[in-house]
Amino acid sequence: MTTEAPSMLPRLRRTALLVAATALLLTPAPAVLAKTPETPETRSPGAEPPGGETPEPVPSPRPEQLKRFWSYHQFDGTGWIFVQQGPGDRNPRDGSVEGWRFSASENVMSAEPPSGETYPFETICAGVEPRPGMKRVGLVVDFGAAEDAFPGDAPPKPTKVVKCAVTGENATGMDLLASVVRPRIDREDYIVEINGYPAKEKDKGSAVQPQNLAPVVDAGGSSLTWILGGVGIVALLGVGAYAVARRGGGGSESKDHA
Repeated sequence: MTTEAPSMLPRLRRTALLVAATALLLTPAPAVLAKTPETPETRSPGAEPPGGETPEPVPSPRPEQLKRFWSYHQFDGTGWIFVQQGPGDRNPRDGSVEGWRFSASENVMSAEPPSGETYPFETICAGVEPRPGMKRVGLVVDFGAAEDAFPGDAPPKPTKVVKCAVTGENATGMDLLASVVRPRIDREDYIVEINGYPAKEKDKGSAVQPQNLAPVVDAGGSSLTWILGGVGIVALLGVGAYAVARRGGGGSESKDHA
């Protein structure tokens, strides 16, 4: 018995060390037990952010808070592009298409372009032959949707004017607009209304008179010929004629109206 005891001690020590090592391996490390902070990527769907506070959604502006105005656009062959330059400073090229739209939005840059069908130049000016020293430009004027109108007002009918304007090479975007509709501008040269719309702005500002005019043909093929002479503009309607003395006007750009 006394001779076997010393030989068993190392064996017991080895067994105790093995048990202790096994226990350490089976015990999770503190870093593993720690809770991983929640991030937008790790947070469960629908879970509230830290602190229990749910961010409130940004409310959309009420209709009465929106700005209502005429905005200026150009068709690039595939869609409408908002034009930041004033129409009185632009000289649209032959074969281009200009667009105007009355709409309600938070700011000018988010203004709606003419709605519905995108009218290419070939459609608007079909059958209108080029002339030396003149240019042909398609024009689309959209009076907008009913929900964009001022309270109590409504867009005129038809709600859209589509015509081909043939003007002198130096005619501006404002000349083109004034050759097919009746725009009015305020003292700052901003458009306040077109053809009496919106009614809130009717008869405000001053009328814009087009220059360097020639026949204006709509998309359906009917035409209205304007002839510019001195300070007068003579409109020939069938076999009847009348003269209206008017003063030449300048250009403008669209303006916000609350």
